[in-house]
Parts: sequence; structure tokens; C-alpha cells
Amino acid sequence: MFKKCKDDITIIGHRIKETYKTLEMFNTADVKWVNCSCNNVVDFMCKYAILNNCNMLFGMDYPNEIYDI
Repeated sequence: MFKKCKDDITIIGHRIKETYKTLEMFNTADVKWVNCSCNNVVDFMCKYAILNNCNMLFGMDYPNEIYDI
């Protein structure tokens, strides 16, 4: 049986938490979540990587909090 945990230990949850900590330094900030089709630069890079058979390994850095549970 899984132990119910109040802390969000997902990678995206950790990143969002870190982003909010960073944004606390600003007086005002506007954060917008955009659709993938709206990001032309990333779309171009992905298509370029697929067309040119680029394969790179990306390491996953898990938040330290995951090991404390």
C-alpha cells in the first residue's frame, strides 16, 4: 500500500516550486502556460533533430526531496 504524501515529489512539481521561489524576488511577474504549437523555436529544433537523426542523452536530475520520503 502506498503511503499518502502531502508533498509533491514529481519533477514538474519541483520545477514549479523552484520557479515560484525565484519569482518571489520580483514585484510583479506574469507567467503564462502556452500550447506547444505556439512555440516556433522549440518546434523547429524538434523537427530539425528528427530530420537529422540527432540523438542525445538527457540526464534526469531528480529533486533531493524524493530521497527523504
